[in-house]
Amino acid sequence: MPGRKGYALIEVIRALDRWRGAKTPVVALSRWAQAGERERALDAGFDELLPKPTEMDRLVETVHQLAGDARQSDEFQSGGVEGQSRWNE
Repeated sequence: MPGRKGYALIEVIRALDRWRGAKTPVVALSRWAQAGERERALDAGFDELLPKPTEMDRLVETVHQLAGDARQSDEFQSGGVEGQSRWNE
């Protein structure tokens, strides 16, 4: 994440999440996935950090897992228009 562009983006996403009252699962992809970088990414608000290059199967599995976790957590809320999930807003 050269220039911290990803870290700036996660700040905006998490601010929107607080406003919406829901959490968006976010995976960071970085070629700089060195020791300590995953912890930094998680502390910043990412849900996972995967190194580049990453196998497509691993990325899909991670996204699927995070989406499933989010749907089962307390952060996933029903509501919105006519009872639609806020997840899809």
